[in-house]
Amino acid sequence: MATANHQSEAIRPGELYTLDDAMKRLGWGRAAMRTARANGLKVIRQGGRAYVLSDEILNYFKTLAV
Repeated sequence: MATANHQSEAIRPGELYTLDDAMKRLGWGRAAMRTARANGLKVIRQGGRAYVLSDEILNYFKTLAV
């Protein structure tokens, strides 16, 4: 859980994050991630783990801005 003293690391283009790391960086909980995925955020599943490309996250936010 993010607190007022917690500073998240930025989402940097060209990187691969685990789903948990992406959620921490964004300050999102599971419900927010489920909503994003339902609205088009692409997630990669491999070897029982889930990953998201930073470029997909940035593109997802661009679609929200329209």
